[in-house]
Amino acid sequence: MMGTEFWPDIAIGSEGEPNLLAVEVKLVTSENRPGQISHAIGQAIIYRELYEQSLIAFVTLDTFDLTPPKSLDDKLSEHGIETVQIAPR
Repeated sequence: MMGTEFWPDIAIGSEGEPNLLAVEVKLVTSENRPGQISHAIGQAIIYRELYEQSLIAFVTLDTFDLTPPKSLDDKLSEHGIETVQIAPR
């Protein structure tokens, strides 16, 4: 797409519907956090052109909160993109 080759980290589908879900797993660290987050969102937007749904799994090794603001979360959801944070307890 757009002269590039983007592939999700995980692609889920079935024989009848091969492009159900694209999952982008992104390790987010304290360094360059905004760049890592915006990169993952951009990838999810591109994946939505090929897949019915996109999921961004933000993996953090620290305990900072990556819950998007409600307005951003709503816009992503409207376009078939969901986010989840996987963090240490």
